[in-house]
Amino acid sequence: MFNPDRMKERRKALGLTCAQLADRLGVHETTVWRWEASEAVPSIARTAELAAALRVPFSVLLRRAKSNDQYAELFGAEMVRRRQPGARVFDSWNDSRDAVEIDGLVAGVREAQRKAGSRA
Repeated sequence: MFNPDRMKERRKALGLTCAQLADRLGVHETTVWRWEASEAVPSIARTAELAAALRVPFSVLLRRAKSNDQYAELFGAEMVRRRQPGARVFDSWNDSRDAVEIDGLVAGVREAQRKAGSRA
């Protein structure tokens, strides 16, 4: 079900360390490392949170489910996450690419503000 290679690939594409991703998810850095090394598997709910943190459609982090019951469980977890206030939804790679570009612009503005504040 969970695809650790896609997770690691996306984390690196975003320029995030395991520690930074762990901070976004509220877990320990070792947990993220263990997921990527296939030593542990995130829960269904955590996988939905992970997809949102990595700015990708939920299905990107999955391998084929072994049964219709697994698909139903995965789909249900994603729908629960989407109903939460402020939840971001990424239904396509274009959505996630746009979100990453916006995140980069916001980070640039914040960095410029920080530098300007330190000069004052």
